[in-house]
Amino acid sequence: MKQKVDFTQLVELEDAQKNELLKWWNEKKGCADVPLLSIGEMIELLRDFNLEKGRFCVAVEGQSGTSVVDFSNGSEQLSSSFEDREICDALWKAVKSVL
Repeated sequence: MKQKVDFTQLVELEDAQKNELLKWWNEKKGCADVPLLSIGEMIELLRDFNLEKGRFCVAVEGQSGTSVVDFSNGSEQLSSSFEDREICDALWKAVKSVL
């Protein structure tokens, strides 16, 4: 199981997304380097960024092994879902969407 995002995933971020990530990371950890986020750190970021907007759920579907991150604010129109075989990669897709 993949535990952290890798450098190739960080370069996917646009400058504005990198700035948001750095701001959050500096406030949480007091560090100014772009982090290779762990699964737990991505969940923490999603909680911090999404708390006032609604809720999110992380699940691993049994037979397929697909990892799913769902966002909802109570309205189907404002729901998002991110899937991948690796929970780390599904979380990363969700993180990119909130940055």
